[in-house]
Amino acid sequence: ELLDGGVVHGRSEFATVAVASVAPVAAGKWYYEATILTGGVVQVGWCAGGFEHDDAAGDGVGDDAKSWAFDGCRGRKWTAGADEAYGTGEPWARGDVVGCALDADGGSLSFSVNGTPLGAAFEGLASDVGGFFAALSLEDNEAVRVAIDAADFRFPPPPGHAALGR
Repeated sequence: ELLDGGVVHGRSEFATVAVASVAPVAAGKWYYEATILTGGVVQVGWCAGGFEHDDAAGDGVGDDAKSWAFDGCRGRKWTAGADEAYGTGEPWARGDVVGCALDADGGSLSFSVNGTPLGAAFEGLASDVGGFFAALSLEDNEAVRVAIDAADFRFPPPPGHAALGR
């Protein structure tokens, strides 16, 4: 459920949402932010065309081969249902700002927390996936605020990256 001000609330087992007001991006360097409002399980990242999710099974962003996510609550990065340790080792908390950076030309994704870069999370992404779109999955009763416009960012994007909302 997307409310005014870019706030998303989980209203089911593992709800998945995409930023519907922005067309998928196939080239360039893009950035958006997600502010954690509750501190529980949220998988923030990017998806490509053909991404499939299953709310009832708990499959969201990062659980399909055409999606990539960071879950700072558990300190993991996810793709194709497989996870690896990623991040600082400290779970995120209410108010933390997760930066989500895509380099579609270079085929890489990276994340930051409160402006501190965490390094490349995924590399070697194919460029022929039909474009990438910002997406996230969150458990019931979790909430985040999504910012896609530079005026709404709390931290500057990585060098060369533009606001997803243009």
